[in-house]
Amino acid sequence: MGQIVGIAIVWFIIEMLLWYLLAQFTSGWWVFMWFIIAAVIGILLLRKGMAALNPMAQQMKAGGMMNPSMRPQESTMIKSVAMAAAG
Repeated sequence: MGQIVGIAIVWFIIEMLLWYLLAQFTSGWWVFMWFIIAAVIGILLLRKGMAALNPMAQQMKAGGMMNPSMRPQESTMIKSVAMAAAG
């Protein structure tokens, strides 16, 4: 009877160790996967926010003033800046 209890205890310890190592391995991959997903979402937000700001930046870079009639609305500008900052 004592031998069976000893085997059960050793088996329990081995099983706990295996589950611990498996959890360490998978949690590391989950963290890595979520980091990649967050980076992709951030880049997409940045690109979407800069899409509205890029024409104005190109015109300012060329040294010209932006035509007021072609200028986007202020709410669009605020959304674009906020989205780019969020990215």
